[in-house]
Amino acid sequence: VRSLAFSPAGNLLAAGKMDRALLLFDVTQKSRLQSFDKLEMLQSVETCVFSPSGTHLLAAGRTGHVLIYEVSPQGMMKEAGQFAGHSGEVACIAVSADGKFAVSGGAEKKLRFWEVGTGQERAVFTGFEGKIKACYIARNGRSAMATDGSTLLQIDAMKREVLRLLKLNRSWAAGQAAAFTADGNF
Repeated sequence: VRSLAFSPAGNLLAAGKMDRALLLFDVTQKSRLQSFDKLEMLQSVETCVFSPSGTHLLAAGRTGHVLIYEVSPQGMMKEAGQFAGHSGEVACIAVSADGKFAVSGGAEKKLRFWEVGTGQERAVFTGFEGKIKACYIARNGRSAMATDGSTLLQIDAMKREVLRLLKLNRSWAAGQAAAFTADGNF
């Protein structure tokens, strides 16, 4: 397993696997609800995340594609769209509180801001020295942050501009992982 994501209610668990598979489990019933195998478009499922409402699951892979699934209240998934903006492995995705926007980043050293419903890219942000390790989008879907471990960009996504660039470390390779708190304060 390469990635895990709990639904907001905590009753579902998605598991992205190295062998081109995505599994969905019912945590309370301790059962597998669904599995998608042979996800050639993704290859290894590197990251997955539920929308804040739990109605969508986004899964991204080594190829740079992001698949968007609708998730029913019973935990059944069906493919609802995709975002094909990345040219390399996607390492992180964050979804706005209303589920309309997402930011994602990874190996190509770019943060992409896009619409979940249409898969349309709205903006691209550069300035990272290494693979993006974590990204965050505010509840309002307007501001975002991303880091490669060395650099932190604070972004106004709607205006498509970088508000602030902070140096955190001498090298992006110093840390293996990064994370943002749910409110984006740390």
